[in-house]
Amino acid sequence: MGLGQRRNLVPSIKEPEACRALSGWNEVVEGWGHRLPGNPADLWPWLVAQPQDVLLDLLAVLAAANLNAVVGRHETGRERIAQADLMAEAVGLDMGLWWTPEEAFLSRLSKADIAGVMREAACPEEAARWNAPRNPKASCRPRRNSMARVGSPQRCGSGSS
Repeated sequence: MGLGQRRNLVPSIKEPEACRALSGWNEVVEGWGHRLPGNPADLWPWLVAQPQDVLLDLLAVLAAANLNAVVGRHETGRERIAQADLMAEAVGLDMGLWWTPEEAFLSRLSKADIAGVMREAACPEEAARWNAPRNPKASCRPRRNSMARVGSPQRCGSGSS
């Protein structure tokens, strides 16, 4: 697994202060910053004195800090993303609990991009709606709701959009 992929996500997020996942992550990192010794010479003795559950929690944070699951627009390599997906599955990560597609996110995507995601998520009816001509005064809420279902256990086709 390729480590050292850590990157600052703030430039990738249109409204970072409104991102629950980023806020949650920053709280975790800050919490560990307060728990770890400030002097590097004290780190090893501190680690040796910790119970296994604390060490495993720290290992999980360090592994997460070095996973980069951000897919660039023109990225072709899939190995890094496949590794991140395996890790997410192993720990039962459900991004639907942390993120929903809001207007700031959707404004960065073309209708064709959104329709492609919907097709990839096995939601052809929703994809067709994203490709259909639309009334410019219509609300984007139904479409946001259809995107939110892509990551939900019910997937598409459940409920109304």
